[in-house]
Amino acid sequence: MTVEAVLAGLAAYLSGSLPFGKWIAASRGVDILKEGSGNIGATNVWRILGPKLGALVFAMDVLKGFLPSYFLPIAVGSSAGNPSWGILFGACAVVGHSLSPFLRFKGGKGVATALGVMLAVTPIVAGIAFGIFLTTFWISGYVSLGSIVGSISAPVLAAVFGFPTIVVIVYSILAALIVFRHKANIRRLLNGTEPRFRVRKKDDEDP
Repeated sequence: MTVEAVLAGLAAYLSGSLPFGKWIAASRGVDILKEGSGNIGATNVWRILGPKLGALVFAMDVLKGFLPSYFLPIAVGSSAGNPSWGILFGACAVVGHSLSPFLRFKGGKGVATALGVMLAVTPIVAGIAFGIFLTTFWISGYVSLGSIVGSISAPVLAAVFGFPTIVVIVYSILAALIVFRHKANIRRLLNGTEPRFRVRKKDDEDP
């Protein structure tokens, strides 16, 4: 592995580690780590601070997976979005999101950042997996269940569409990581105590 590849991997990790959820919430005087689920992801920000900031966090988390996966392959002499290099740099970004040095090596669950990676490396897989997420969420009302099912579908879809083995392997690892990060949600789903997602904040609902 070249020095350029190592530096690019580090850059991808640092890109993924930027805790936009925490920073955006802090700009409104809220410590998102102490509110709701305590997660820095878009779902918790949406629940606590509303849809506009939740959508902003989602977009930023997607971008921090997309940008290194798409552009950093160029640093090692490959084409933009090259699947083999893009997936490796993308994995570094997801790890950065979940183990951020800005959060004492804690972080989010990696779903939005992984979606950004897929958009850069395998757009067709990203589109179908996101559709599976939306369908599962729409039927069940659970973001966590949609995230789990969507992430598990990604390596299967990558294999079906004939993407390189490295892509299937890394997607499988990322899916396992995402499922593991949802272990508390899985327990609540099994116990029937997982909260369904509300599109609007409670305070915004009509009287």
